[in-house]
Amino acid sequence: MKSFMYGLSEKLGGVSIITGNKYSSDHAATLRTLISVTGELPWLQYYILDDPKSNHTIIRLRLKMNCNEYILLHTITTIGLMFGSPDRVDKILNFCRQTSQMQVLPMDDTFFNGKIYRESDITQHLPGLDLVSLFKYIVNTSSKPASSFLFIIDDMSVFKRFDHLVLETDTTDFINIAFLQLLQEFYGMIPTIGMYLADSISNLGIARNYIQSNSNLPSIPIKKKTCLDLAYLASDVLGWLYSKKYFDK
Repeated sequence: MKSFMYGLSEKLGGVSIITGNKYSSDHAATLRTLISVTGELPWLQYYILDDPKSNHTIIRLRLKMNCNEYILLHTITTIGLMFGSPDRVDKILNFCRQTSQMQVLPMDDTFFNGKIYRESDITQHLPGLDLVSLFKYIVNTSSKPASSFLFIIDDMSVFKRFDHLVLETDTTDFINIAFLQLLQEFYGMIPTIGMYLADSISNLGIARNYIQSNSNLPSIPIKKKTCLDLAYLASDVLGWLYSKKYFDK
């Protein structure tokens, strides 16, 4: 069971990401890890355009702050056994509260409507996110290598506030925050998570009625039952990535 659980979690980025084990690098490396595992980026919405008239690759970029504190809190509770101290949970929720207060402009239909920033500008203004390195990873693994980038951003001030918040966050906490932000997208799409969050959650992170109604495993201790549930959850998420995101690794 332990080997099976860790195998699923490594594919998903689960246990190692949530506990912070094996990932003590910077914030940008965390984002690269997440996109390599899930194909998704938390907080960032982007469009990529290759300019045939130059060597530039143009990135239309915006922030998407869709943090739902209620869902996040219950998700943390559901997988609470993977977290260390309550202090870490407080830091995660505080990050969520601060981002939810940021005002983000909606993305309009005009691709080039916004201010253009060169790589040097992005590196200077947004050191925590290291977007140049991140998008080199994204573009170079999906299409022809890019020689340089131009970024189009509506409101740099919001990006700066977000970047400052990221830099203030411990890298281990940021790993948890980023992973949970992605996990919110699964809520409502994967039956297992909906089942966990639909009713009251116990201190061990399992819906009480689910334990009571599951008569197939009556003799399994509750902590082992939790491991089984998390394994099924990881399996569901992997299935969702494969069927909905066409992600197969």
